[in-house]
Amino acid sequence: MRIFFCGGLGAKWMTGWQRCHVLKELGHDVTEFAQDNYHYHSLLRGIIKKVTGVYLFDKAVLSQFNQEFLDAITALKPEIAWIEKALLLLPETLEKAKKSLPGCTFVCYQDDDPFGPNHAERPLWKYFKETIPLYDLHYVLREVNINEFYEHGAQNVSLCKLGYLPTLFHPPPKNYLPLEYRHDVSFVGAARDNRIRDIGNLMNHYHIPVNVYGNGWHRTLVYYQHRAQFYPSVNSQEYAAIIWHSKISLGFVSAANRNDYTLRTFEIPACRGFLLAQRTEKHLELYEEGKEAEFFSSPEECADKIHFYLTHEKERLKIAEASYQRCIRSGYTLQQWISGALARIHSFKKPVYK
Repeated sequence: MRIFFCGGLGAKWMTGWQRCHVLKELGHDVTEFAQDNYHYHSLLRGIIKKVTGVYLFDKAVLSQFNQEFLDAITALKPEIAWIEKALLLLPETLEKAKKSLPGCTFVCYQDDDPFGPNHAERPLWKYFKETIPLYDLHYVLREVNINEFYEHGAQNVSLCKLGYLPTLFHPPPKNYLPLEYRHDVSFVGAARDNRIRDIGNLMNHYHIPVNVYGNGWHRTLVYYQHRAQFYPSVNSQEYAAIIWHSKISLGFVSAANRNDYTLRTFEIPACRGFLLAQRTEKHLELYEEGKEAEFFSSPEECADKIHFYLTHEKERLKIAEASYQRCIRSGYTLQQWISGALARIHSFKKPVYK
């Protein structure tokens, strides 16, 4: 199928790039429209938002994005328009595109949470919420989002699933000679919501030297208390290497995004790493606790399990192997989900262009 892909494509490891890559890998003719080229953030607008609570999009960028989006999609005449978190897309632009392309199925993929409790981000979703009724199908990550999208006029809403890309996340190659474990415990992720408090407790109260990679930690107190344990953010290939070199990899979810699992839920086991994640209903559904992964509901429980598995290597490696096999057996790959998503989209397929 001929697919117009609008999303984040700035680097060959970003999640948007991964989905676009899989669509091509599955044999489809995909034309990219990179949203990364349109910078609507600025220091001045950030200050205005912080002071007034109102976010003002750059009018010139907004106009450029919408005109170039419309020109690109109407010239291509795709069978599917796959659009991800298009915060700059105006409803009138989407209406024009739909009118010009009667043979195109418009799909919105949204793994972020436009209705979440993060009030600071709500102004960014203004135009997106206005476009919700115009799509033929929405893919959302959370069950709670289904009713929220319908309440905002969505025509059809389905759950999407996260998955790992095997070419990026896999066990060490056979010819790879791993170094001594670099870290006892690691976490890769940005500084946000409850994980800041929990990692602070692990370091300060339970004296566990968690090695943290990610953005925003320099704005937290724990960063300055344990400066040597913090590192810059990493890309997917570097992340895989960190998993290979860590005895235990932590899996925090985001309360602000109302998540009960994340990509690291699959990426860590896919690398044959040991996953110690927050206990959620989804995690318990994906892996058998104590056999295929380990979970915690408090910093105290997390610390207890870290102490146990650091001193019980045989049990730790057995669980890491079992979680990897569960990924393979249950088809937790990105390819598996996108194949199913395209089958669902096919039921909405409209007459082809003459």
